[in-house]
Amino acid sequence: MRLNFYIPLLLLILSSIAGAKKISEKELIGMLNDSNPILTKSSALSLKALADAERTKAKYDPTIVAGLQYQRSSEDAIVPVQPIFDPQTSINIGLRKNFQYGVVLQADAFANQVTSQDGSIKDATQVGFRLQAEFDLWKNFLGRLSQAEFQSAEAQTKVASLQKKIDRRSLLTNIRKLYWELVSVESSIRLSQRLVQSAQKQYSDTRKRRADYVADKGDVARSKAQVLSRKSSEQFLELRHQILKNKLSDLIPELHSMDWHVYTEQITARTAQANTCISKINSDVSVDQKYSYFPSIIDLIGEKSRSDLKLASSVSQLDLKVVGKFQTSGVDQGYGDAYEKWTDDSKNGSSVALQLSLPLGSGLKASQKISVSALNRQLSGQSALLKNQLIGEEIKAKKTIAVLDRTVASQSD
Repeated sequence: MRLNFYIPLLLLILSSIAGAKKISEKELIGMLNDSNPILTKSSALSLKALADAERTKAKYDPTIVAGLQYQRSSEDAIVPVQPIFDPQTSINIGLRKNFQYGVVLQADAFANQVTSQDGSIKDATQVGFRLQAEFDLWKNFLGRLSQAEFQSAEAQTKVASLQKKIDRRSLLTNIRKLYWELVSVESSIRLSQRLVQSAQKQYSDTRKRRADYVADKGDVARSKAQVLSRKSSEQFLELRHQILKNKLSDLIPELHSMDWHVYTEQITARTAQANTCISKINSDVSVDQKYSYFPSIIDLIGEKSRSDLKLASSVSQLDLKVVGKFQTSGVDQGYGDAYEKWTDDSKNGSSVALQLSLPLGSGLKASQKISVSALNRQLSGQSALLKNQLIGEEIKAKKTIAVLDRTVASQSD
């Protein structure tokens, strides 16, 4: 009966052990994908920055402009001899384009047709082509604000892209660190199990010697205490092992639904690589500057902040523009005759105008002052944070290398 009970239990245990998937360091790295919460967030921020940059670029794409107006009126004329046009029809279609140098161009074809109420004028039609140019003389002179907006969006896109690379590199480092910690802990667990077995054997031998009056109660107590101590160490290592597995599974969510173990690789197989890495890092004092993205991000954030400050400082400035128009047209009765008149005997017209807009309230000035102050503080805070992160990464790397150096040395011994 006992045999019938233990055989299925043994088979169940063996099948559970056999079903546990052994995963190598390379396989773990291959499993890292955008399902990781950190990579999901950095990918979203990168896409948002890219979308903002494309939206900024889109402001300078050509735009079709079109209009259709039909007007009726039964009002009296201000001057008795002035005809009252009813109905009036206006049509225009063309292209408008903003340039990054404070210039706006618009070209369109148009047609206007009017008929007087008394019937003296019927279907008087004007057909032609119109060109309008707008030049910013102050606020966006030579496109300084347009270019600042474009540079800010471009810098933010690069920052987001580099941050995504930093996040991925940090995750890879953590995965490798946790993997080799698991390898080390599993090796320690096996060693601890052997020590427990040795202590249990010693405890059993001591009890036998106590029965033969060769050992006293103190010897038995010390042997038992050693067993308990080593079992406690084994349990602590098993708890540490599970904590490390949970941390690794949080980085790679796919592992939560798997029964897995790491390959117990021999660290001596990596000794040559580790020694090469240690030697290179210790001999290169600027290794953190060469292989880190933080210096580039610090420069890009400075560039973006300068552009943002330029934009924020212009909120309450006056807006002065000059607008020039040139028009060529032909006038006759009906659209067809007017078009022929335009092609055969067109008449030209032009105009120049100044447009001024000057904020008088204090709201925009106060908003500008607050925005500039906020941007300066943000720049100072971001720069300090990134520099501290860079220093922190260097310190952690040096400490890790020191530990790795001692570990490799102990393995070599």
